[in-house]
Amino acid sequence: MMTDSVKQQEITHHRVLGQQETRQRLLQAAYDTVAHYGYEAASIRHIVERAGFSKGAFFSNFENKESILLELMQKQQQDHLHLLDTVMVHALGDVELALNQYIATLDERREGIMLDIQLQLYAHTNSDFAQLYADLQQHYRVEIEHLLAQTFLKKGKTPPLDMAKLADLFIGLTHGAALQNQSHASLFFQTVFNALIQTARPIE
Repeated sequence: MMTDSVKQQEITHHRVLGQQETRQRLLQAAYDTVAHYGYEAASIRHIVERAGFSKGAFFSNFENKESILLELMQKQQQDHLHLLDTVMVHALGDVELALNQYIATLDERREGIMLDIQLQLYAHTNSDFAQLYADLQQHYRVEIEHLLAQTFLKKGKTPPLDMAKLADLFIGLTHGAALQNQSHASLFFQTVFNALIQTARPIE
């Protein structure tokens, strides 16, 4: 027979699961809304309607619209780093293969890249958010720098720019391909990147 203590534990467990599901649905709704319409146009009303909740559900999970954006930004950077780790594992440490595999995911990541662009645009209008964005982006940029440096080294070529600028160019190209709504963004990107390597000077 179930004791009162066990019943209470089950009730608490279901409440926690329910709140976690609510939070995740709100985050997904914010992700979709901001990626499609931009931060300014993504009102709390739009987010809760897309998630199928009331404003009360929103404010029981997030302080305001910016707080959900901050959590989205953190999750987005975690996803980027997780993807880079995953392709490195699948490529068995071959950085050139890992980079090519990462580029190949661009087509399926277009919506996420559009969210990246919206986050960057908002960072230009909010200095506090800009600092948080820059700090998180730096981790991702360092990983991209490493992949690029090792790929050029393997090809016996000298990078045409310092690695920080080359990483910025790499990220900018992914954003550009998404904005142009390239149906085959990965192929476009791979063509540009291969040309960059082929025209680079050999290592002396």
